[in-house]
Amino acid sequence: MAALLLSSSYGDWKTDANKRTEQIRKGNFRITAISPYGSKLPVPGIEVKISQIKHHFAFGSCINNNVMTNTNYANFFKNHFEWAVMENESKWYRNELMQGKVDYKTADNIYNWCAANGIIMRGHCIYWEKEKYAQQWLRNLAYAPLPAASPLRSAVESRMNSVVNHFKGKFVHWDVDNEMLAGSFYKDHLGEAIWYWMFQAANQIDPNCRLFVNEYDVLSFGRYDTTPYKNLITNLRNNGAPIHAIGVQGHIEVNFNRTNALKVLDSLAQLGLPIWITEFDVNQADINLRANDMEDFYRIAFSHPAVEGILMWGFWEGSRWYPNWFIVNNDWTLNEAGRRYEALMDEWTTKNDSSITDNNGNADFRGFYGKYSITLTSAKAKPTVAIIDVTVGGPNDFTIELTNIGEPTHLPASQ
Repeated sequence: MAALLLSSSYGDWKTDANKRTEQIRKGNFRITAISPYGSKLPVPGIEVKISQIKHHFAFGSCINNNVMTNTNYANFFKNHFEWAVMENESKWYRNELMQGKVDYKTADNIYNWCAANGIIMRGHCIYWEKEKYAQQWLRNLAYAPLPAASPLRSAVESRMNSVVNHFKGKFVHWDVDNEMLAGSFYKDHLGEAIWYWMFQAANQIDPNCRLFVNEYDVLSFGRYDTTPYKNLITNLRNNGAPIHAIGVQGHIEVNFNRTNALKVLDSLAQLGLPIWITEFDVNQADINLRANDMEDFYRIAFSHPAVEGILMWGFWEGSRWYPNWFIVNNDWTLNEAGRRYEALMDEWTTKNDSSITDNNGNADFRGFYGKYSITLTSAKAKPTVAIIDVTVGGPNDFTIELTNIGEPTHLPASQ
């Protein structure tokens, strides 16, 4: 997927972002009401009500085992997010703390809850390149007397075969080797070719899963340098690693620079791959400044043609990574950042729009891409409810057969 780049002018970024949102996140679609009987004629005068129930753009958060034990956590999650990624529960050190004792019970419980509630899940992560996040037994293999590479390689292969097969058909994404710019544990002990193998092997096991690189040293902690990341991605692809999308962590500190964030996304988009903000939070104690940074970052990401999704790295004060990041307080009241997030979701959701079918049975709408519930009513019919997907590029013309309505007595004017 090649994304159009933004204008080189970043002066009034917010006005430009809102204009781009209108252009790239919304589309026109048509509902045609027809009779259920033999001739299937279009029916005029039908009231059509539309309400968006899912977004095409991915709005989500990381999730943890609180979802299984805390009703407030579970309810807030399913009412505010459509995508999820496990915070730690699908990482290697959680799945195999002791060598040979693989345990996916907690991860499976979380996945099953998400699946039951219509929440799409991405996988994080098969490996983590930073040595400090490798289990002690794994580090022991790496530093054992020669031949150290053989048992370490065997463990790496075992992890790949186990976790990717286990979640095959469940996770739609995998962060394959997390933070390859910040660490080099596997490369140092097994050679750079292990990086290419990781992506190739994951793709072979689950060819329907999109494979991601994932880095923070690009758009986090006040750093805005894309050159090392682009070089890494280019090297991986040149050596046969299937890279399907670019994961960008957005761990925002104080003094967030809007223009630099736009430039980072523009620069990465030059690689022609989709971009996902895989981890987002703002370490800002001042709640109003935190809300401003959150809202502006979301407007930047949502308006960029290369970006397909953004997932918070936590949301609740009672379970967070950054000390000053949460949108809902410990008692489950929204703070200003939470109110802004809800306002954005309201702004970017098409709902409660209605129209009447014309003489050709058509009602035209414009709305955000995603899944809609459509209700058709008239004095002569029971309500008809249908679910449709309005997608980028369409086709977005939907014919809906009415329930229990009389045969029209005249043809539409166009016939």
